[in-house]
Amino acid sequence: MRRYETIYITREDASEEQIQSIKEKLQGIIERAQGKILRVENWGKKPLAYKIKKNLKGFYVFLDYVGNPGLVDEVDRALKHIEEVIRYQSFKVADAVEPSSPVQAEAKEGDEQGNERQG
Repeated sequence: MRRYETIYITREDASEEQIQSIKEKLQGIIERAQGKILRVENWGKKPLAYKIKKNLKGFYVFLDYVGNPGLVDEVDRALKHIEEVIRYQSFKVADAVEPSSPVQAEAKEGDEQGNERQG
């Protein structure tokens, strides 16, 4: 399995129910694909760097999850078709992660990055 992070921005006028509905839909997609959600964070309403679809502000949501390689495509496809989502981006954080030990994967990555800085 691989570890991914997805950040998406909804319109500023999206209601709490709509934002919660989007989160539940994405959680369902991830779970149906035998993935596991590690963390979901609401970053709140923030100003955008530039106007996106006539919006000056957006509500940011962060997802951290593990899944098979095709899972990120399904998540991106779902976000593309949700009207309230004005922008999204997904990143592959790590390859070959055990879903039961994501914290160990984070520590291992941190050690590798620290070694690169030293040497």
